[in-house]
Amino acid sequence: MSKNLVPYTWEQVEDDIRKAIWVAIEAIGIFTTNEAYSEMLGDENADEDTFDIKRHRIYSIVQRCYDYAYQLSGHELIEPEDWYEAEMLLNGGLPVYTHNQESPLMPSLDSPLRTVLETFFARYKMNVEGGGLNIKELSLLAGMTESVARASLSKEGFRLDGSELDAAEALRWLTKRRGFIPNRGDALDGQKKAIVEGLVYDQSMTFSEVISELSRRYCTDIFEFTQKMSDADREWVLAFFKGDKPDIRLDLLKTVAKELEAPEAMFVGRAVTHLLG
Repeated sequence: MSKNLVPYTWEQVEDDIRKAIWVAIEAIGIFTTNEAYSEMLGDENADEDTFDIKRHRIYSIVQRCYDYAYQLSGHELIEPEDWYEAEMLLNGGLPVYTHNQESPLMPSLDSPLRTVLETFFARYKMNVEGGGLNIKELSLLAGMTESVARASLSKEGFRLDGSELDAAEALRWLTKRRGFIPNRGDALDGQKKAIVEGLVYDQSMTFSEVISELSRRYCTDIFEFTQKMSDADREWVLAFFKGDKPDIRLDLLKTVAKELEAPEAMFVGRAVTHLLG
């Protein structure tokens, strides 16, 4: 997955984790002994810039949330408990202010740490919990502002049920957003078909745009299944996805539709019209 779509580097998130831990320990330390305070930091001589953040559970929790939120290597390591831990970090009333320092977990801040946790929460909610997404959650997954997301939903005729968009409809809308990072691995089960169908049936997109989007999202899949083809067939498929218009090959169009889990009749029909144009 291209990291160009990931809004923050892991180093930026680590900086926020360090600040969040420091503020929490400084606040909680008021209620503990000096020995207990030092033990929380791990080193009585440590300061804000030197204590070991990896010894704290929040580090591994946020790391898994980060990988899952943006479907990076390690996304499959997410644990069911992380859903509850993320919710607690976001809404659990943790210490967020001390000695004129604000924790990145403070709700009023649009920090990298909160963005990661909220994006994880939204993706997990859609993928695993099957819950609807509100405007903010949709905007996070789509990589756009809330106002732009709201305008897009209205323009395309998507209707919210109360304050949320049904999970299936949310996925259908997200498939058309260039900033949306598709699911990988097990999280993709049952969703690749929905994504591809949403693109192929979308008459607001030209078929050239559909091909381009399929190529962008599934370049690895396309490369893998073309390796099983003859040289001539492989060249035809790769040219097709590059945007060229080779001679019509119904057999190969059907193969492509099958491999990408696209609705065959619609895909082949639109492809033929495109190639004849």
